[in-house]
Amino acid sequence: ITWDFIQTNNNISWNYAVLSSNPAITWNTIKNNVGRGWSWDWIVRNPSIHWKDIDHNPDKGPFHRFFAKSENTHRNMSWEEYHKYFKMRGFIPDDPKLWHIISRHKSVTWEIINKYPDYPWNAEGVSENSNITWDIIIENSSYQWNWSYISRNINITPEIIENNMDRNWDWFMLSQNKSIDLDFYEKHVDKDWNKLNLLRNCMSVSKERWINKKRLEIIKAFNIQRHWRNCSCNPKFKLAKKCLLQLHKS
Repeated sequence: ITWDFIQTNNNISWNYAVLSSNPAITWNTIKNNVGRGWSWDWIVRNPSIHWKDIDHNPDKGPFHRFFAKSENTHRNMSWEEYHKYFKMRGFIPDDPKLWHIISRHKSVTWEIINKYPDYPWNAEGVSENSNITWDIIIENSSYQWNWSYISRNINITPEIIENNMDRNWDWFMLSQNKSIDLDFYEKHVDKDWNKLNLLRNCMSVSKERWINKKRLEIIKAFNIQRHWRNCSCNPKFKLAKKCLLQLHKS
């Protein structure tokens, strides 16, 4: 539904609160139509509205609470934008929910976390950050890792768990980990899995890992076949030349 369509059909009792999240509704639309019943709870879900647009409206703050309302707001952001915002505001908001979202953000790396130690990083968010690898966890054992959220980190593979069964794995959170597969579940079916989370788990990372493994196997098989074909049929190769001469003689 476009804004033109809404204006053309103004006889309809539109729900402007819900329309606030419609990607066809821009910040200019809302700004030029004040009093329509727009909802900030839904505006934060609108992918067409950027934080920079909202930042021009300080009366709608504190702005970091807008940040923390919806993770959709953060998807297309980068660490540079976060940092720029904090510097521009002159303060660092201390909101655990916001910092959980930032700490696990795809643009936040272990190097960035170490570069800004005074920021209120959220250990749960850091622990499940997809940039945090098993090597980083092992090499920085003094960090306040949260093993429940490490268990949900997609870099934690069945192999890592198998080789470190003495760790404090959270099987409820592992049930949500997209890196596990059904073979691993069946091998450890006696663990305290959450069946509902397992049913919701698309296991996309393990599927991608399986596809890549099979792709490599097929590529290797084709390479072997190609080399054998050259060796056995191409007269440039000694074996092929010998075979062809024998075949010709017979």
